[in-house]
Amino acid sequence: MINMLPLEKQICSFGRLLQRENVKKIGKKAAEAGIELNAEYAAGLLLIYSILSLVVSILIGFLVFNNIILSVSATIIIFFILLGLIYQFVELKIDERKTEIEKALPDFLQLAAANVRAGMQIERALWHAAKPEFGLLSKEIELTSKKIFGGEPLDEALTELSERFNSRYLDRTVELIKEGVESGGEIAGILEKTAMDLRNMQIIKKEISASMVMYSIFIGFSAAIGAPFLYVVSNKLISLFEKLWAAQPKVGLSVSQYSQINPTSPAITSVEFNLFAITVVIITTFIATLIISTIQTGKKSNFIKFIFPFLIISLGVFYFGRIIIDKLFGGISL
Repeated sequence: MINMLPLEKQICSFGRLLQRENVKKIGKKAAEAGIELNAEYAAGLLLIYSILSLVVSILIGFLVFNNIILSVSATIIIFFILLGLIYQFVELKIDERKTEIEKALPDFLQLAAANVRAGMQIERALWHAAKPEFGLLSKEIELTSKKIFGGEPLDEALTELSERFNSRYLDRTVELIKEGVESGGEIAGILEKTAMDLRNMQIIKKEISASMVMYSIFIGFSAAIGAPFLYVVSNKLISLFEKLWAAQPKVGLSVSQYSQINPTSPAITSVEFNLFAITVVIITTFIATLIISTIQTGKKSNFIKFIFPFLIISLGVFYFGRIIIDKLFGGISL
């Protein structure tokens, strides 16, 4: 640990190169994701990762492609993909933590309300309600209770708790508890009413998500199976037209002298269409996962959960579909 201290200081000094507001935002994101790091240290790590990503992108772009335009384009694309991956990882962790505590919050508040009605003060009521079955919420409440018992004001400790999660439900609950304590209101009733409202909102959210399942299935099937298969069939047709054109007899006189029909070669080749199809399949899958993520979770940023399985399925259908179509129509003689 002693040997790491100079390195940590160097990383923190990198973090200070960024604006103070940006450092605070990075630290807040890290806290919401459950990453226990100093804000400057987290900012320094992100800056170093960005520099390394840029170096890797330049190496890949200029080693793989000979064309300068393709190299620069590949460098930019790879750089933003690498940055996007770390951003999506953090967002995914934030959403996982939020989902976990929101799931346990109504039952926790109900138990805390029962403790208040039993004569406990709000601090002890929250602490005794932190049962192991509540998982992450229980650990966070225990940490908050230790701060309160250590002399930290209740409102400050609860504010710190809400800042560790990106949850509107938790923010609202904390504000109601603070207002109830300040005004001397009936805390037990506030907790019970809040728990009931949260449970009702969760039920409505589940019902809406269930009613949209058919849309998700249709979009997923179209993007992962339907579209790739249609591109496979189209690619096979273009390949057949290429063979037909190649099999045309070479005659001295133009066919147009005797007929209004003037045969021409296909505008695009099967190889060009194949590249186009792969690109469109990837883009279609990306858009489909954004839509499905919004329908199922309410956030577009959760598309990372869906995109890799969908990409594997869609590209698998495309490549295996080509093999099957080639086997079925391979015996056609032109």
